Amino acid sequence: MPKRRLLWHLFPSFAAIALVAVLGVGWLVLKQVEQSWLSATRAELTALADFLDQQLGPEVPDDRVEFARMCRHVQLTSGVRVTLLLPDGTVDFDSQNRPDELERQLGRPEIRRALADGGAHEQTRYNSALDERVIYLAARLMRHDQVFGVLYLSKRLTDLDAALARTQGWLLAGWLAATALAAVLAARA
Repeated sequence: MPKRRLLWHLFPSFAAIALVAVLGVGWLVLKQVEQSWLSATRAELTALADFLDQQLGPEVPDDRVEFARMCRHVQLTSGVRVTLLLPDGTVDFDSQNRPDELERQLGRPEIRRALADGGAHEQTRYNSALDERVIYLAARLMRHDQVFGVLYLSKRLTDLDAALARTQGWLLAGWLAATALAAVLAARA
């Protein structure tokens, strides 16, 4: 009988150690999954920005109807919102036809950095209007050594957040199963 009591005295400590280990490993796994996903999304948005920049051509046409049509198709097929902002902050084009949502965006850090030093700059943040996280990418457009505007791309991270939530559920279920098995084995000892 004393042997059983000793196991039950040790069991909560072992369960706590197992919980800490699962939480630690789980946190590392979740962070790695998130970083990999964000890296792939960043590469997708950067490649798309380069492609769209090339589609505008060296001489940006005054009538950008074909470009707008292509950007709407991009949004329908990939879920990426495409906006063309002029240097003064005016929305020249928005693939969702809601330019008023993007007025006064020049203060966003990724847009400021893109205008200042070129290249593509991204930012991930929570969008309260959508009630979800979104990754934004701003890429400066140059024509004839002058800033023509900024391609501003955004993509919802719904799939990533759902995958992270599922993974958290599986980690919790694994810990509960291991703890239940340990309790059964401790009771038999």
